[in-house]
Amino acid sequence: QEPTAVLTALNYFYCKNPGIRVKEAGMCGAGMLCNQTSSLLIGATPDAVLQYPNGTLEALEVKNHSPFFSTALMKDKRTKKGSSNLKKKKYGSRMKPLKTDLPCGYIPQLMMETFCLGPRCTSAVIIRQTANAGAMILRVRRDDAWLDEMMYWLNRFQDEFVTPGIPPPRNFFNLEKDSDGVDSPTTERYKAFLEHTKRISEGVELVDHVEHGDIQRTFGDWGGPTPLFLDRL
Repeated sequence: QEPTAVLTALNYFYCKNPGIRVKEAGMCGAGMLCNQTSSLLIGATPDAVLQYPNGTLEALEVKNHSPFFSTALMKDKRTKKGSSNLKKKKYGSRMKPLKTDLPCGYIPQLMMETFCLGPRCTSAVIIRQTANAGAMILRVRRDDAWLDEMMYWLNRFQDEFVTPGIPPPRNFFNLEKDSDGVDSPTTERYKAFLEHTKRISEGVELVDHVEHGDIQRTFGDWGGPTPLFLDRL
């Protein structure tokens, strides 16, 4: 499904500006600037790169959301127990409209991609595509202050755990307290970094919503769209 989502980006952005190019991308290294300040080997793999006529770049990341769910997770409204239809139907299909914010877990990936594409990359575009509810196009602006903190914590993780070969404890940077039980400066700084990440995830820019019928998809031998279940494979 990822090629279909990349095609959605190509069709959308070409209509907005025929000078935009969607380019293939492999492993993108952070470059010499990072190597001068850190021993970390930093890299990221965006799904593609948007190149504008003025030379500006945007990382392109696509996420495809399955419409299928297990009925074992459903609750009967009357008994509050598992669905009585579980033995008859183990899976269902539905897709609610996606929200315009992003899960916090996506932010490090997107920021790392903007970092590794270099200073010409000012943002990342993410296509969140569904099987039957269209696609959401969102933009996350590059945040250099966040990237500086990311490098600080990555370097600390390498120095304290990777290099000496010490397994990290759970919540490794979020456990330090002073003798009075108050959060240490390290813990406060780490919590501020997490809050910064949350603010970015909640403040993404909605570029557009592509309707389901406007998404170019593969057609089967019979001339219709490929079904959600590929029963004949």
